[in-house]
Amino acid sequence: MSNDDDEYDRPSGFMGRLGRARALTWIVIVGLVALSIGAISIVVILQNSM
Repeated sequence: MSNDDDEYDRPSGFMGRLGRARALTWIVIVGLVALSIGAISIVVILQNSM
């Protein structure tokens, strides 16, 4: 019975849903990091070519 109560202590909304799916959370984090690195490298390459 106490296990059911633990779910209601978590934050609601988008972040709350991500908290229940650890794998999805890590996929989103890795994807955002990869996009950031790609965007930064594109900016650096464009600045160096000018």
